[in-house]
Amino acid sequence: MDIKNLATAMDSIVAQGAIVEAVEKYFAEDANTSDYNQVTTTGKEQMVEKMT
Repeated sequence: MDIKNLATAMDSIVAQGAIVEAVEKYFAEDANTSDYNQVTTTGKEQMVEKMT
């Protein structure tokens, strides 16, 4: 699947409010995040844990 189709599929899940599910399905295991409060995560597992 190309990047445009992947982004469309992920956006459709997010639009339903299922952000955690989108992260679990589409984010790489080694993805990192940083939010507005300067809180960072290292890896998809930690990212999902922070959101739940």
